[in-house]
Parts: sequence; C-alpha cells; structure tokens
Amino acid sequence: MTQFVLQENSDGSVNLVKKKQVLAEVCGKVKYVNNKNRKLFSIHAEKMNRDFRCILNYPNPFCPVREGDAIFGIAEYEVDPRYGDTLNLIQAPFVVLGEDKNTIIKCFVSALRGTGFGTMRAHSLLDELVIKTGSISNAINSLDSMASFYNYKNESDNGPVLP
Repeated sequence: MTQFVLQENSDGSVNLVKKKQVLAEVCGKVKYVNNKNRKLFSIHAEKMNRDFRCILNYPNPFCPVREGDAIFGIAEYEVDPRYGDTLNLIQAPFVVLGEDKNTIIKCFVSALRGTGFGTMRAHSLLDELVIKTGSISNAINSLDSMASFYNYKNESDNGPVLP
C-alpha cells in the first residue's frame, strides 16, 4: 500500500511526496493479543529491550498468535502518532509456539474446551508429564512426538490433518 505525506517547500508551497518505506526484520515474543481484533498484538524485542505494537497487514491471516509465542518476520516500521512504534507485518511471520509452563497450560485448556478439562486438570497433566519425562523440555518433546505421530498416522489414512 503506497502512502503519501505532505512536504512543505521553502517558498511555502506544499507537495505530495511518496512516503519512504522502512522494512525491518521482526523477532520477538508476543506479550499481548487484542481479543476483539486478533490482527493487533504487541511483542517484546529482547535484543533491543523494547515493546512494539504489531499489525497483521496482509489479506491472508495465518494461525492465530497467542501470548508467549515467538515470531519472526518482515514488517514495515512506522511511528504512529497515537500508538508510537508500530510494525506492519507485510507477510505471514514464522511462529514458534511458546514453551513456558503457562503457555502450554493455555494450549491444553483451549484445545480441550468444552470437554470439562479446565486449568486445574491442565496443571495436573503437565506436572505428571514433567514427572514422567524428567523436565519441562522433555515433556514438550514428548508432546511434539505424540502430535507428529498422530498427524503421520492420520495423514497416511485420510490425507493431511490440518490444525
């Protein structure tokens, strides 16, 4: 999307000039997702130790972003007069699901919504996995292996399984 700005000349006249596009590589952890409009969220860029407002600015949305996820992508940087530093993601970013305890529990609860599986059971399930596997990273690897096996098994029977 081409944007234009007004530029004042030395004689007092005004010209319409094409705004210069500043592209940036985005790498950060999602801190907040707007529940009403999921195309708006904020990230924390750890290397810069700064927060940025992000907007998904392309027609085809990708998988929903959740708090705790890490994202990598290409964005147009601009300073919004109302919200400050803003990154307009111009293509679907690469999303890595969060691997901290709270993010995994939220994933359990949302995946099993409507089954009576709540936060307390999610805590118990994750604690049991950690005990059986020895650490949180081993528990995550076990969950990943089970998901891969499930997808592989069902893909060979019925075609690809979409999340």
